Amino acid sequence: MVDGKRLRKTFASSALARRWLTEKRAEVDLRQFNDTSSLDRTPLRRLVERYRDECVTHRAVSVLSGILRE
Repeated sequence: MVDGKRLRKTFASSALARRWLTEKRAEVDLRQFNDTSSLDRTPLRRLVERYRDECVTHRAVSVLSGILRE
């Protein structure tokens, strides 16, 4: 558990699960863990819109707007 949240993921083998768990524990211990679970449930369209609104220059907005219309 990290910050009261249980980390979840599905694996093809128990060896892969153990490796992932070891990596996550190390990240938490080193304070390098970055929780991306909310992104897993966020639609791609919303992520692109957020990127457009927060990171993109005015010129590139028209290109992203065209992509979002498709």
